[in-house]
Amino acid sequence: MKAKIYEWILRSFIRLPHSILETIFTICYPIYAMLHTEKAWKRVLLHLRHAGFPKKKVAVRGVFKALFFNMIDSLRFLDGAKKIKPIVYYENESVLTNCIKEELPIVAMGIHQGAFEIQHRSLLRYSKKVHLFTESLKDKDLNTALRSIRKYEGLEEHDTFEVGKVLKQFIREKSILAIAVDQSKTAKGNPVTLFGQKSHLFLRLPAKACQMGAAIVTFRTFHIGGNEHVVRFESIYGPGTSAQEIAKSFAEEMESWIQEHPRQWTWNYHRNFT
Repeated sequence: MKAKIYEWILRSFIRLPHSILETIFTICYPIYAMLHTEKAWKRVLLHLRHAGFPKKKVAVRGVFKALFFNMIDSLRFLDGAKKIKPIVYYENESVLTNCIKEELPIVAMGIHQGAFEIQHRSLLRYSKKVHLFTESLKDKDLNTALRSIRKYEGLEEHDTFEVGKVLKQFIREKSILAIAVDQSKTAKGNPVTLFGQKSHLFLRLPAKACQMGAAIVTFRTFHIGGNEHVVRFESIYGPGTSAQEIAKSFAEEMESWIQEHPRQWTWNYHRNFT
């Protein structure tokens, strides 16, 4: 019952006019910042400074505003209602479709940038079967509500403890495995350098899949204004590419993505730059 109430609230919330959502953010942001001065808000401020972004160019408020509205558009896309569904443009699709033509299992690898929920669901344009790893929320009812909204035919959500089973299945099926590699609560990360700072990316799963015969296709989302978003496919790491090469090259790729749209990456995650 509680999960259904959560779902109703979320579906109602995303249907509010933009002007009302703007007002909600304007009221709530200073309260949130005050309550998180020593937590997420401070982390974002320090991460931006350490990465070399001047305050005038990328303010903390702008990061949280982009996060808020990209979350709204993600939920609108998942909800599927035609009147509120965002417009999505797809670029460089041949990067992915060429791998599909070669009948390769594919790890579609991205980061938490833009309306990233749009990113993974968009893969169903190209395949009838997509596996997606997600980490469950502490609130089980909210988690159930989100999974209900996220539910798409052909997309299978998996908890991280299912890694071994899902990896073998996706290689056998030659389907698509979707994963974001810049955040994890429990996984051991690969050490990389981002903006001159020591950090971690969680690349062990895609690297393992690559050694088992999968290709890695990198892709991302970003908001371009109004209710318009882009899903752009970027590059391919062929089967057998070493974990070291993947980590080094992808860290450089990820830096360029963030530099292009610095407000749209989730800077608030506590394991960044550690």
